[in-house]
Amino acid sequence: MIFKSEGFSRKLLLKDILYFESIGNDIKVALQNEFIMVPKISISELASHLQHKGFLRIHRSFIINQNQVAAISNHEALIGKISIPVGRSFREAFDHFARQFSAKRLF
Repeated sequence: MIFKSEGFSRKLLLKDILYFESIGNDIKVALQNEFIMVPKISISELASHLQHKGFLRIHRSFIINQNQVAAISNHEALIGKISIPVGRSFREAFDHFARQFSAKRLF
């Protein structure tokens, strides 16, 4: 996926992205050791582009990489040391993911 940030185009592999966070009119892309800011893209637009690519919107401000989730609870997903809250509007999709996540961890 190619993002324009600070005047440069940058290619990122989806597997390297931990999560996306909406901050105003910009998107913060969280990677393992850094963050990059991508201006002028809505989180809704990004979510529709990432649909069926291993990403899940779990909050009005967050899209997570499902493969980077280390642990879950009823109200959050843990990615690395970052706790990402689950919004009420996204509960059903998160619950579906949580069932799959738990099933994978049993074997």
